[in-house]
Amino acid sequence: LGDDDEYSFYFGLCYPDSRARDAFIRRVIKQATPAIGHDCLVTLLSHGLCDWVWTTNFDDLIERAERPDAQKRLSVVGPESQSRLDRLLADGTRPVLVKLHGDYRYDSLQNTSEELQSLDAGLRQHLASIADGRALVVVGYSGRDESVMSALDEAAAAGRFQHGVYWCMREGEEPRPRVQSLIRSVRTASSSGGFVEIVGFDDLLYRLYKQCQVRDEQIESKAEAL
Repeated sequence: LGDDDEYSFYFGLCYPDSRARDAFIRRVIKQATPAIGHDCLVTLLSHGLCDWVWTTNFDDLIERAERPDAQKRLSVVGPESQSRLDRLLADGTRPVLVKLHGDYRYDSLQNTSEELQSLDAGLRQHLASIADGRALVVVGYSGRDESVMSALDEAAAAGRFQHGVYWCMREGEEPRPRVQSLIRSVRTASSSGGFVEIVGFDDLLYRLYKQCQVRDEQIESKAEAL
């Protein structure tokens, strides 16, 4: 318990077969529905206030929250559609959602330590290059994944995060040593970023939504019901 490989160890122990792991994830995701945080995120994406989302999640909740009449439609990329990301970058298409560990509907999912270590080199390179000229906000991620953390470390070492990395944590949480090292490296290079204490994903995204002064009736209705 508490080890960096805790998630993948117990997942592999419970479901040794990759097909069984995928089936379990599909069952869980089918029961889930987009929360107000997902609604706020897709609204910011639609208005061009955010243009990149990188996630280790397998679900399709962000896509399901997208409105049919969105001003800007979301393009989705997984680890098995690297060429699609190349085209989107070349065309300047935004916004883009990149699923680093796969999409349960299309890709081979990455759950165990061996699978998680195989983050595509092309995705790592793009993650580093896209960091130029942007601030990175990290929310809902523990920093245990070696493939993602090494990509962030490489970007920080190359001086990519000139606008900072803002790592969100719940009150009382302690950042892992690897995360603390990353933030120190970024702040040394750019004097920007740090740790941000939040209540949770939904509260953070709703606050950003309100700060950006856009309005969505569905979000307002959900907020009133909370």
